[in-house]
Amino acid sequence: MSRTILVTCACLVAALACTLVGTPAPPASQVETEVAKLLTQHPTSSPTQAEKPAPATVVPPSSVPPTAGSTATSTPTSTPTLVPTPTVPVTDPRINLGTPDWHDAFDTGQNWYLEGGNPQAVVHDGKLVFSVAEADKGDWWRLAAPRLVNFYIEATAMTTTCSGTDRYGLVVRAPDLNQGYLFGFTCDGRYSLRAWDGSEFTKLKDWTANPAILSGPNQTNRLGLMADGSRLSLYANGVFLDEIHNDRFGEGRFGLFIASNVTPNYAVQFDLLDYWKLP
Repeated sequence: MSRTILVTCACLVAALACTLVGTPAPPASQVETEVAKLLTQHPTSSPTQAEKPAPATVVPPSSVPPTAGSTATSTPTSTPTLVPTPTVPVTDPRINLGTPDWHDAFDTGQNWYLEGGNPQAVVHDGKLVFSVAEADKGDWWRLAAPRLVNFYIEATAMTTTCSGTDRYGLVVRAPDLNQGYLFGFTCDGRYSLRAWDGSEFTKLKDWTANPAILSGPNQTNRLGLMADGSRLSLYANGVFLDEIHNDRFGEGRFGLFIASNVTPNYAVQFDLLDYWKLP
């Protein structure tokens, strides 16, 4: 998909945000106020991190033996219904990686530059909220400063009002503000991996549906990407999706992106962002 019409990336302070040139940015206070209004209409709850499930315990129905001289009366008993315990996928990298080398719960915006144009960004109620006013079909991102080579990175994202191909996700191995890999989910439950070279996208994995991705508005998903040399492994909520081999970008910054194809005033709330360095 050609980006020459949609996106012009300009370096903001510390070269940490990608915005359209010529789009005036509202004051930060106004952005926070508008985001607060939007999120009030879509209350969310914070997700819990994956834990290993406790083994299920079956409690047999109780029985009382008949007393002497009495006639035993058969009393129907019901078998208790076992409620399934959520199972952590065996493919989930978090199981074996331990404590992240970098963790951002978005209690503050200290790791991000929040001024400037698209995507509008504000820290609100322990979440980093990205939003765009128009359904302009452009991918908009902001980057954090650390540069990574081999790693596993994971973001927890919550949709608000969305539809179809509205999307969000991770930017990794960005050598500068205008290049990098984009791994994302759509509102309708598809994922892709694309490489942006500054002028156009190369689809390394075209948009593909997968039941591991929770689709629709007001859903929470974990996006995970493991980069080990040229091997790029993709995950949704701990479930392995696919492995792509590509060596276009060997290292770089990481960040987050959103794009509205359908929904005006599209917003996504990022609740957690972690990475682990690989040996």
